[in-house]
Amino acid sequence: MTLGTLNIAFAVTQLYSKSQTVTEVPAGMTWLGNTFAIGSTGIVHGAVLMLALYLATWFALRETAAGRHVYAVGNHPEAARLAGIASQRVLLGVYVLAGVFYGIASLLSVRASAPATRTRATPRTSTPSRPSCWVEPACSAAGAWCWAR
Repeated sequence: MTLGTLNIAFAVTQLYSKSQTVTEVPAGMTWLGNTFAIGSTGIVHGAVLMLALYLATWFALRETAAGRHVYAVGNHPEAARLAGIASQRVLLGVYVLAGVFYGIASLLSVRASAPATRTRATPRTSTPSRPSCWVEPACSAAGAWCWAR
């Protein structure tokens, strides 16, 4: 997503919601942010899920024929097609799986951004030209356009 697309999506969201803050989020959307205790240490459900997904993906890519097909298509789609691999089907499967992972990551982001308590007029974003708080983690991760504090 480019910064221009991000700003367009943000503007459309603000217009659609009439700039209202989300105050009630269903419990199912925040469950991944809840914790459980192992001894005196709190472990987040989402971290356990992401670790499990990482391990499952690693195993599938390394140890299964479907995983080898993904590597083959990624390295050279035409050669993979000539070797009898359905490149288009593999690509579709990878994109669908990526969409599922993005959906899970967005649920983690909903919990992490605390939508019921964040608004655009927080002390950290006092000027209208600064991005709102929920955008800052994405900016920091991408290294795109967050201002130094």
